Amino acid sequence: MERSASHIFVLGEYGRKLHHHTKEKIFTVENWTIEFFSFDSWFTVSVDVRNGKIQQYYCNINEPAKIEGNTVSFVDLDLDLIQRNGEWMVVDEDEFERNSVKFSYPDPLIQRAKLELASLQARIHNKEFPFEGSLERFIDRIPTNDTSWTSIRPVASIQFLPTEHIQPSA
Repeated sequence: MERSASHIFVLGEYGRKLHHHTKEKIFTVENWTIEFFSFDSWFTVSVDVRNGKIQQYYCNINEPAKIEGNTVSFVDLDLDLIQRNGEWMVVDEDEFERNSVKFSYPDPLIQRAKLELASLQARIHNKEFPFEGSLERFIDRIPTNDTSWTSIRPVASIQFLPTEHIQPSA
């Protein structure tokens, strides 16, 4: 939907399969989504859209996304910030703690993930990009009858890479 040197917005198609390598699961996404991937910030955003309205925001704390061809990939650091029913909450802190031990996250990476979570919370509170309306401007590209419109195709595929892809900080 939109691509720049710093980010990409992608339309996630209703019924698509999402392969989550870390959780070793394949999820079927039962709604359209607007996805934001930053190539320089440590978070992604996925908004679930049903009948022209955002139902949920789901933000991953992750290493900056990379794009190669039509594939967007990133290393998910397990910490998530979600908004349901108007309330923001941090989830998967236990998963972050377990995986930081299991995969030997370096201390600077652990501190960076926590700092990036706090930074994301401030960004949301201050209505900074992409939370200042950038995500919402794509809603009109989604059909109002969630299952009937098949003429839109996703711009890119999305990969959650296993956390063992983490590179030690230089």
